[in-house]
Amino acid sequence: MDREQVQELSVMLHDLCQPLTALQCRLELAEMEGDEEGMRRAIADSLTECERLNGIAMRMRQQLREAMQDGPGDLK
Repeated sequence: MDREQVQELSVMLHDLCQPLTALQCRLELAEMEGDEEGMRRAIADSLTECERLNGIAMRMRQQLREAMQDGPGDLK
């Protein structure tokens, strides 16, 4: 795995933090509101954040597959 691939993975990992934080915050707010409409909004917002998370995870998976095809070893 070269330094560029490691840097790309680092950026993608950092990108995971925003939707994870948004997801957690949205669900906590819905829990505090406790009404049906708030829960529906939280579910809809949470599904959007989950889609973002899945997209980032798929990019990371592809990056790792490419790195593994290059072969094991130290950073170049």
